Parts: sequence; C-alpha cells; structure tokens
Amino acid sequence: MVAADVLAAPGLQLVNFAYWIFSASFWRSQHPLSGKELLCEVQRRLISGTNAEPPTLFEYLGLDAAKTPFWPPKECASPLNKNYQAAQDAINQAYLQRFSVIFPNGLSADALDNPDVKKKFDLLNTVTSCLLDETSRQLYLEFVMPALAGPSFNIGIDNVKGRRAAIKQICGGE
Repeated sequence: MVAADVLAAPGLQLVNFAYWIFSASFWRSQHPLSGKELLCEVQRRLISGTNAEPPTLFEYLGLDAAKTPFWPPKECASPLNKNYQAAQDAINQAYLQRFSVIFPNGLSADALDNPDVKKKFDLLNTVTSCLLDETSRQLYLEFVMPALAGPSFNIGIDNVKGRRAAIKQICGGE
C-alpha cells in the first residue's frame, strides 16, 4: 500500500459518511412517522390484500435477514461497520431483481396513472427505502424480525402465533 492509498481511504470514508447522513436525513424528512410507526405502516401494507401470512420486508425483496450481511444486525448498522456496504448493495440488487419481476416490461410514466401499478411501485420503493435507511433497518432487525421470524431470530421477544398476531402485538391495531 502506498501513501496515496492511505490518504485516499479516509477521504472516501468521509464522503461516504456525508452521503449516509444526507440520505438518511432526506429519507426521514420524506416520512414524518417515527421509525416504529413507519415500519408498522409498511408491514400493514404487506398484509393488505392477502389472507396468507405476510412476508417480512426482507422476504418481500427476496433477502435472508438471518444471514450475512444482515446478521448480526450491529455488523450492518452504520457506514463504519464491516457489513454496511454489503447490506446496502444487497438491498439495491434485490430491488432491481424484484422490480424486473413485478414490471417485466419496465415501467413508463404513463403506467403510474394506473392505481394498481402505482400501489405496487410505491410499496416496492417504500420497502426498499426502509431497509436502506440504517435506523429503520436496525429497528426492524432487532425488534420486528424476532417476533415475525420465530426462534431463529428470538432475542428476548416472545414469539406469538402467526405474523399477523405479531404485527398486531408490536404495532397495535386490528
């Protein structure tokens, strides 16, 4: 390693850190609900329209929250943690894959005039944004996933029977 590599690395980390602060604060400014309220709202949206057990936010994107880079949660908590960038990359890649499944022919601006298409597009973007935001992701991994995913995630939260019941216990409501 040469001196230029050593000097460049901290600058790159500083740029990434500045981007992280901007993107996280921008996300929170667009969603005035608290972290828990936002996660509960997104999870409720995943429940609506189905009688089956709802997927977790990770499952919706085809990700496994019990494996690296998401587990253990503290390893992907901030840009300073070793799995942070891998988690961000995995979420972005999963978004692109899910987008191509939901919209195999792409998506035109006119298509968003259709309420069903817009609803699917908004849900995909909201789930992805929640997981890209490290604060929301941490809350979800540490407090929601243990109740939804069962014993493999149980870190002190009693697992209730079924995801709908778990969401009701965590978020309140019907």
